[in-house]
Order: sequence, then C-alpha cells, then structure tokens
Amino acid sequence: RLVQPRGERVLLVPLLVTGLKAWHLRDECTFFPRANFWKAAEALPIGARCVSIFCEIDCREALLVCVARRRYASVDEGAAAVIAIYIRALLKLVRVRKLERLWVHAVPPVLNETRAVVLMFNAILKTHVCEAARTDRALAWLDGLDEAMLDGSGQGAQLNPQLKLDGTHMHPRCAQLLEAALERSGWPEV
Repeated sequence: RLVQPRGERVLLVPLLVTGLKAWHLRDECTFFPRANFWKAAEALPIGARCVSIFCEIDCREALLVCVARRRYASVDEGAAAVIAIYIRALLKLVRVRKLERLWVHAVPPVLNETRAVVLMFNAILKTHVCEAARTDRALAWLDGLDEAMLDGSGQGAQLNPQLKLDGTHMHPRCAQLLEAALERSGWPEV
C-alpha cells in the first residue's frame, strides 16, 4: 500500500507477528511470539522509518483477566505495566535497527466490546510514548490518529464509519488516516 505524506511516495510494508501481546516482549518471556517479533524485526532495514501497531490483544484479553486474577489492582495499573514493557521493547528495536524514527500507532478501537478499554489504554499509551520521546527522539506518537479513528467521543464513541469493514478489521481506508497522521507527526522532518 502506498501513502504520500507531504507528497513523498512511501510504500507500507507490513511485518506481521500473529498473536503478539506487548506482555510477550518481556525479557524473561520464552513464548514464541516474542521470538517471532525479533525475527520479523530483522527484516527492517537499518535506519528505516517505521510504524508500530499492536497491543489490541492485550486490551481484548489480557488486561481484564489480569485484574480479575488480582495481578493488578486496576485496568489502569495493568495498562501502565504493559505499556512500560512495550516502550522498552520499542526503544530496544530503535537501538538494534538504528531506526531513524518509530511512530507508535494507537490501538484501533474496532471491537465494540473492548472499545472502552482500548480508549483508556490509548490515553495512557500516548502519555508514556510522549514522555519516552523526550529522551529518545526516534520514538514518536502518531498525532491525531487516535481521534481520527473515532466517530464521537467519550463513552458513546464508535469506530469511524469510513473504517468499518467486517466488525473485526479496519477498512484499508485507514491508510489515508495514517498518511495524515504522519504529516502531523513531522514526516519527513525527523
């Protein structure tokens, strides 16, 4: 898929890691998605610019289960713990692949059942990414994308109707929102 932030033709090349939770990126984790993540990362060209988009499974499955099992006192506490793991892994990825820039994409709020958790998670994620970006300028939040994926705000927010596809996935039109977010987030200046 091609996007053209500020007129520059950019080919989006997805690197898929099936079943990956940010939780799997802990250093002590031996579950195969972690190894798959680092294997997929080897395909990133040294010095590349890339976008990271995951944590949906953390929001859909892990956070509520961890709170129910009393691993965390609240969903907010669990989200902060998972996000810390995610950011550490992204900063390591930046160092290992010498990435020029790594933009963090908000978790898409596609599923009605998990939208409230996703929106809360994205708010915490944005704060933590922006804080980490103060010390590592290669990391950046994709500005405005979290709002652009929504129709409405607050508890009644729904997925932007232009992005609806099959109830589980987003329509390919999401690339247009990504293009606009890259422009707002400083493409190509880094």
